[in-house]
Amino acid sequence: MAVASGIKDRYRTLSPSMYRDGSDDFKVVSGEDAISESIETILTTRSTRPGSVGELPWRPSFGSRMQELRHKSLPDQVLIELARQDATESIGIWEKRAIVTGVDIQITRNNGGEGRCFQMSVLWVPTGVNSGSVQRRTTVLVGG
Repeated sequence: MAVASGIKDRYRTLSPSMYRDGSDDFKVVSGEDAISESIETILTTRSTRPGSVGELPWRPSFGSRMQELRHKSLPDQVLIELARQDATESIGIWEKRAIVTGVDIQITRNNGGEGRCFQMSVLWVPTGVNSGSVQRRTTVLVGG
């Protein structure tokens, strides 16, 4: 489902499964598309953790530490492992319809070099589906 990214991002916090479609109307995403949207929302929303303030005042613990991690002064390999662990944990807490089977991360520098961008590829299977199920992939850019 293609949506102009500016429109989608602007209304992203309304609900993980609801967005504006450009025609001044709301669209609802369901099924696996809703799970994928939810994973993206979790990874791009800053959560409250020790030393940080959550992005959503009405749900401060929702989200992940990706925004915080991408600014840490640590070697890339260490950041990749921390980001992988946090992504798996955060999705496990907030998205009960999916089981994460893997997280691949590429790190790039943003234009000004003032932080890193995480290009994340999350592999997952829907819960309640037999183990022979095909893995799904959700690609998320954090900090781009």
